[in-house]
Amino acid sequence: MTISTGVFACDCQPYDSIMSAYHSANVVFEGKVINIDTAIVSDTINAISSTNSEPHIEVILEKYLMVKLSITRLFKGDQQNTIITIFTPAAGSACGIQFTPGISYLVYGYTWEFNLIDGGNANTMQNSDNKTSKVSGYSTSLCTRTTKETKNEIAELKRNKLIP
Repeated sequence: MTISTGVFACDCQPYDSIMSAYHSANVVFEGKVINIDTAIVSDTINAISSTNSEPHIEVILEKYLMVKLSITRLFKGDQQNTIITIFTPAAGSACGIQFTPGISYLVYGYTWEFNLIDGGNANTMQNSDNKTSKVSGYSTSLCTRTTKETKNEIAELKRNKLIP
Protein backbone atom coordinates (compact mmCIF):
# COMPACT_ATOMS: atom_id res chain seq x y z
CA MET A 1 0.00 0.00 0.00
CA THR A 2 1.37 3.36 -0.99
CA ILE A 3 0.28 6.81 0.03
CA SER A 4 1.19 9.71 -2.17
CA THR A 5 0.73 13.38 -1.61
CA GLY A 6 1.15 16.35 -3.86
CA VAL A 7 4.52 18.02 -3.90
CA PHE A 8 4.69 21.75 -4.23
CA ALA A 9 7.79 23.49 -5.47
CA CYS A 10 8.68 27.09 -6.04
CA ASP A 11 7.92 27.93 -9.65
CA CYS A 12 9.54 31.19 -10.69
CA GLN A 13 9.94 32.46 -14.19
CA PRO A 14 13.52 33.36 -15.07
CA TYR A 15 14.73 36.45 -13.25
CA ASP A 16 13.75 39.82 -14.63
CA SER A 17 16.58 41.66 -16.30
CA ILE A 18 18.59 43.69 -13.85
CA MET A 19 17.16 46.88 -15.37
CA SER A 20 13.57 45.69 -14.93
CA ALA A 21 14.19 44.34 -11.42
CA TYR A 22 15.86 47.56 -10.26
CA HIS A 23 13.14 49.80 -11.69
CA SER A 24 10.23 47.70 -10.34
CA ALA A 25 11.66 47.26 -6.81
CA ASN A 26 10.64 49.81 -4.20
CA VAL A 27 13.86 49.42 -2.25
CA VAL A 28 17.27 48.00 -3.24
CA PHE A 29 20.01 47.71 -0.64
CA GLU A 30 22.92 45.70 0.65
CA GLY A 31 22.37 44.56 4.21
CA LYS A 32 23.51 42.08 6.82
CA VAL A 33 20.99 39.77 8.51
CA ILE A 34 20.84 40.55 12.23
CA ASN A 35 17.67 38.69 13.26
CA ILE A 36 15.11 36.25 11.86
CA ASP A 37 11.70 35.69 13.42
CA THR A 38 8.44 34.17 12.21
CA ALA A 39 5.02 35.67 11.72
CA ILE A 40 1.60 34.49 10.62
CA VAL A 41 -0.01 36.46 7.83
CA SER A 42 -3.65 36.12 6.79
CA ASP A 43 -5.21 36.66 3.42
CA THR A 44 -8.64 36.06 1.95
CA ILE A 45 -9.46 34.50 -1.39
CA ASN A 46 -12.61 33.88 -3.38
CA ALA A 47 -12.84 30.11 -3.67
CA ILE A 48 -14.81 27.18 -4.94
CA SER A 49 -13.70 23.95 -3.31
CA SER A 50 -14.49 20.26 -3.53
CA THR A 51 -16.43 20.54 -0.27
CA ASN A 52 -18.25 23.76 -1.17
CA SER A 53 -19.10 24.34 -4.83
CA GLU A 54 -20.64 27.75 -4.10
CA PRO A 55 -18.29 30.75 -4.45
CA HIS A 56 -17.20 31.79 -0.96
CA ILE A 57 -14.46 33.61 0.90
CA GLU A 58 -11.73 31.55 2.56
CA VAL A 59 -9.09 32.78 4.97
CA ILE A 60 -5.58 31.52 4.39
CA LEU A 61 -2.90 31.61 7.08
CA GLU A 62 0.69 31.62 5.90
CA LYS A 63 3.94 31.47 7.83
CA TYR A 64 6.49 34.14 6.90
CA LEU A 65 10.01 34.94 8.00
CA MET A 66 10.55 38.46 9.30
CA VAL A 67 14.17 39.16 8.44
CA LYS A 68 15.75 42.16 10.10
CA LEU A 69 18.76 43.52 8.20
CA SER A 70 21.23 46.26 8.98
CA ILE A 71 21.55 48.40 5.83
CA THR A 72 25.15 48.66 4.66
CA ARG A 73 24.44 50.55 1.42
CA LEU A 74 21.11 51.89 0.18
CA PHE A 75 20.88 52.01 -3.62
CA LYS A 76 17.19 52.80 -4.07
CA GLY A 77 14.37 53.79 -1.76
CA ASP A 78 13.49 56.32 0.89
CA GLN A 79 14.61 54.34 3.91
CA GLN A 80 15.24 56.63 6.89
CA ASN A 81 16.39 53.90 9.30
CA THR A 82 19.54 51.83 9.20
CA ILE A 83 17.52 48.70 10.06
CA ILE A 84 14.85 47.27 7.75
CA THR A 85 12.55 44.26 8.04
CA ILE A 86 11.82 42.20 4.94
CA PHE A 87 9.15 39.48 4.78
CA THR A 88 9.62 36.27 2.79
CA PRO A 89 7.56 33.06 2.80
CA ALA A 90 8.91 30.62 5.40
CA ALA A 91 8.67 27.65 3.04
CA GLY A 92 11.05 27.26 0.14
CA SER A 93 8.19 25.64 -1.76
CA ALA A 94 6.43 29.03 -1.55
CA CYS A 95 9.58 30.67 -2.99
CA GLY A 96 10.83 31.92 0.38
CA ILE A 97 14.50 32.80 0.79
CA GLN A 98 16.25 30.99 3.61
CA PHE A 99 18.31 33.90 4.96
CA THR A 100 21.33 33.19 7.18
CA PRO A 101 22.16 35.38 10.21
CA GLY A 102 25.43 37.29 9.84
CA ILE A 103 25.43 37.02 6.02
CA SER A 104 25.11 40.05 3.72
CA TYR A 105 22.55 40.10 0.90
CA LEU A 106 21.63 42.43 -1.91
CA VAL A 107 17.86 42.76 -1.45
CA TYR A 108 15.23 43.81 -3.96
CA GLY A 109 12.21 44.68 -1.80
CA TYR A 110 8.65 45.27 -2.93
CA THR A 111 5.97 47.20 -1.05
CA TRP A 112 3.46 44.80 0.44
CA GLU A 113 0.31 45.31 2.53
CA PHE A 114 -0.82 42.36 4.61
CA ASN A 115 -2.69 41.30 7.74
CA LEU A 116 -0.32 40.32 10.52
CA ILE A 117 -1.83 37.97 13.10
CA ASP A 118 -1.11 39.21 16.62
CA GLY A 119 -0.79 36.54 19.29
CA GLY A 120 -0.79 33.65 16.84
CA ASN A 121 1.54 30.70 17.15
CA ALA A 122 3.76 30.68 14.06
CA ASN A 123 5.00 27.16 14.81
CA THR A 124 1.56 25.53 14.82
CA MET A 125 -0.14 28.08 12.51
CA GLN A 126 -2.88 28.57 15.09
CA ASN A 127 -4.39 31.95 15.75
CA SER A 128 -5.09 32.21 19.46
CA ASP A 129 -7.02 35.47 19.72
CA ASN A 130 -7.95 36.48 16.15
CA LYS A 131 -6.43 39.98 16.36
CA THR A 132 -5.02 41.18 13.08
CA SER A 133 -3.12 44.31 12.21
CA LYS A 134 -3.01 45.80 8.73
CA VAL A 135 0.71 46.28 8.06
CA SER A 136 2.73 47.79 5.22
CA GLY A 137 6.21 46.49 4.66
CA TYR A 138 8.54 44.99 2.09
CA SER A 139 8.63 41.48 0.71
CA THR A 140 11.11 39.49 -1.33
CA SER A 141 11.34 35.92 -2.61
CA LEU A 142 13.40 33.53 -4.70
CA CYS A 143 11.62 35.01 -7.72
CA THR A 144 13.41 38.33 -7.30
CA ARG A 145 17.09 39.08 -7.77
CA THR A 146 17.74 39.08 -3.99
CA THR A 147 21.05 37.28 -3.52
CA LYS A 148 23.98 36.77 -1.18
CA GLU A 149 26.27 37.14 -4.22
CA THR A 150 26.45 40.86 -3.49
CA LYS A 151 29.71 41.64 -5.34
CA ASN A 152 28.51 40.16 -8.64
CA GLU A 153 25.10 41.85 -8.44
CA ILE A 154 26.53 45.24 -7.45
CA ALA A 155 29.05 45.01 -10.32
CA GLU A 156 26.17 44.29 -12.71
CA LEU A 157 24.18 47.25 -11.32
CA LYS A 158 27.22 49.47 -11.99
CA ARG A 159 27.76 48.06 -15.52
CA ASN A 160 24.15 48.92 -16.30
CA LYS A 161 24.63 52.44 -14.85
CA LEU A 162 21.87 51.91 -12.28
CA ILE A 163 24.14 52.91 -9.40
CA PRO A 164 27.35 55.00 -9.32
